[in-house]
Amino acid sequence: MKLLNIPNIQYQISFLQFLILIRYADIINTMWLTFLYAPLIPIVLPMSMINIILYYWIEKYTIMRRSTAKDILSKNISQEMIEHIELIIIFYTIGNLFNLINRQFSI
Repeated sequence: MKLLNIPNIQYQISFLQFLILIRYADIINTMWLTFLYAPLIPIVLPMSMINIILYYWIEKYTIMRRSTAKDILSKNISQEMIEHIELIIIFYTIGNLFNLINRQFSI
């Protein structure tokens, strides 16, 4: 049986790094695709909401129990993500245009 001491445990979990930048990209990607396809497939909105809620709780568990966060993010990265979220309006508009064009040609 291995001896469980603090340095040994820290060494074992040090390989599982929590990369916040990848998590930011996943959320932005989910939101962009949701609002692009929402006018065509309305069920995407509640499915995406469930996805983001589950993603939040899974990542919270991962941070608290399974990984270490070594990266220190600046305020600029958070501001960039907020600016990317503002692009959702453009994707929602494009999705509505695709839906409108699709309905006009299907008549």
